[in-house]
Formats: sequence, C-alpha cells, structure tokens
Amino acid sequence: MAKILLTGATGYIGHKLLSRLLSQRAETILVPVRATSAEELGKRTQSLLEGIPADKHARVQVLQSDLDALPKALEPHRSEISIIIHNAAKTAFNVDETTANSVNRDASLALLKFASECPKLENFTYVSTLYASGMTAGPIREEFFPNPTFANHYERSKWEVEEALRTQYSKLPWRIARVATVIADGTSGTVIQQNAIHNTLKLFYYGLISLLPGKAETPIHLVDGDFTAESLAAVVSRGEAQKIYHVCYDQAGSIMLGRFIDIAFDEFNKDETFKTRRLLKPLFADEKSFDTLVTNMKGFGGSVLNQGLASISPFGRQLFVKKEVDNSSLQALLPGYKTPATEEIVRNTCQYLAQTKFAKYQGSAL
Repeated sequence: MAKILLTGATGYIGHKLLSRLLSQRAETILVPVRATSAEELGKRTQSLLEGIPADKHARVQVLQSDLDALPKALEPHRSEISIIIHNAAKTAFNVDETTANSVNRDASLALLKFASECPKLENFTYVSTLYASGMTAGPIREEFFPNPTFANHYERSKWEVEEALRTQYSKLPWRIARVATVIADGTSGTVIQQNAIHNTLKLFYYGLISLLPGKAETPIHLVDGDFTAESLAAVVSRGEAQKIYHVCYDQAGSIMLGRFIDIAFDEFNKDETFKTRRLLKPLFADEKSFDTLVTNMKGFGGSVLNQGLASISPFGRQLFVKKEVDNSSLQALLPGYKTPATEEIVRNTCQYLAQTKFAKYQGSAL
C-alpha cells in the first residue's frame, strides 16, 4: 500500500495535520521521530499518538531518525512513498544562520533529492511561510518571489527551498503551502504554542516594554491552528501540482497593528493584575529607535525582557511592511470559506493569555 511521509508530526501543527490525515485518508503515514534511545523513542511515540483514536494507531509508522539522516532511513520505503509532506523546520524568527541553513535549507534539499528518486511519488507538499516574501510590500500573490530581501534567516532559508523547487526540482509534483503566524489554536483563543506575537504581548502585559517596532496602520496576518491544519490537509488532498497556496485569511481578515494593540490593552485592562500596574499603551517606534533599545538591553543576558526582545527583534522589520495577501487559490480548496472575525479571535486570545498569565499550555493539543 502507498505511504505518506509527514515530517514535523511531533510539532504543534504537524500533530494536528497528522490527526486530520488519519481521519480523511487511508494510507499508512510514516512519521520520523528524533530519539537517542529506545526509551526516548517510546515516550515520544506515546506523546505523538495522544489524542488520536486507538483504531488509527496501526496506520502510524514511526521511524527513528532526525532530519539529517532521514533520506538514508527512508531507503527501505522509497518505492512505497506516494506523498511527502515536508513540515519540519525551525520556525522561530530568531533562528541563527547556521541552524537555518542546516535544518531549514540543507535538510530540505536532501529530502527533495530523495523525493526526485521516488518512483511512485505523486505529491511533494512543502510547508513554507508567508514571510518567504521577505520585505516585499504591496500585493503578495500565490506565486514565486523574485529574490526579495529578508528580515531574518528563517525567512531566507524558507525562500531558498522554494527557489530550489522553482529551479532545480521544477519537475517534481510539488505544492507549496505558505503559512501565516498562528495566534491561537482555534477561534476560542486557546494558545497551545507561543511565538513572537505572544512574546510581544507578554512584555506588554508585564509592563516590560513601552516601545514597539512598527506602524499602527501596518496590516498583520494571523491564523488559527485549526484553520491551518484544515487548509494544509486540503492542499495535500485537493491541491494542484506546481501551485502555491497561502494558508492564511484573506486581506479582509488581516488586522491593523494599532488595532491589535488597542484590543490587547482593552482586554488586559479587564484583568486586575494588569490594571494595578496602571500601564500606558506602548508607543510605536521607528526601526532605528527600537534597534537601539534592543542593543542597550543586550547586557542583561538573562532577563525576561532581553529574551523577549530577542524573539521580537528579528521580526520587527516586518511590522513596517504593508502586505496585501491574496489567498484565492486556497479559498478554491475550501468550500464555504468565510472571512473570519479576526478581532474576536485576537480578543479571545488576549483574554486567555491574561487568565493563564502566559503559562505554558498543559492539556492535549488535539
């Protein structure tokens, strides 16, 4: 029977996608899991299967391997693989150059080479980022970007893989799914995995920052985890070869940065802990002023503020760039698509973060 390879299934979005694929398709799904011992592999496999119905466990075939060794570990399965979904990556905007190159770019290129030699391959879906567009402003269409400049190594490394698909591996039956920034698990606002957006809100909530990079009128493009997993499953099962899909809301579903901060301030002010601090809303700073703040804080290596700024700073330049994102190809895969109530999702998310005091999520992700 044909098999699906899904990388990154032990991560947040990958786990949600695995669950959907098992419910929507019949193939066995190969899942690489990094582990240095049988005991660690057992624990990670148990975590991987959490939330997945027991009658589907047999269709999850765990493969002990990290990304570097994956092509070799996949050799026995080469003739059986019909679909490859490459979702694994270091997704932090502050990822260092060496890691971005080795994990995001080089490991992906090695997997592309393996895919090009799979005799029954029908579909190679590459999970990229909306920010493979780099610092490009204006219309962001579901097409390739001609050599943009980048705010960080994460964006650049993801674009380089897209460029390899466009040039060196153009004959592969590829699809590219560019994912926007995930703000919450679903419309209720529960946060499973925190990222630069949540780190920014955390500094704001605890009164550790009075300046934010960006312009109030800059639209920011957010998405929830349920929508992301649903969209990725649709790209895999119904997407067309040699086509790019933006896994994000349409432009009407974006939210202006200033409005985002206004909502956060309103919701945080309903929390007594925040209210007692009598904080003012952060002001927007130009790029040079914010960079100066970051530089001046580098001497406080272990501080929560410095750690938060280190997360925000590599993404900060994007908050000055007005992107008009098109997702019409994705909409064609999603019958009944409606522009979401993004402000409500932001409001619910801020309520959740204030209630939990930004604590790490303890429940099941599914």
